[in-house]
Amino acid sequence: MTLKFSQAVTPITDFKARSREIVERLRETGKPVLITQRGRVTAILESIESYEKKQERYDAIEGILLALREAEEGKLVSHQKALEILESF
Repeated sequence: MTLKFSQAVTPITDFKARSREIVERLRETGKPVLITQRGRVTAILESIESYEKKQERYDAIEGILLALREAEEGKLVSHQKALEILESF
């Protein structure tokens, strides 16, 4: 999703006055809204679905990085042992 800053920027005073409308637009478009204060971006408002999707990706990447570090440290188990561990669940 490409974010066009010219369409997504909302001053905090506008957000205070039109929050219901802005949240509804966010739900319809799925695009995040940049909230500015004194001309600087201070927050990003996004849908819960978008946030959760990003969090799941982040968690997956963290898991992969941990596994790579452990592999580099030699903390590996054989394929057979891994299958045994999985079957125990």
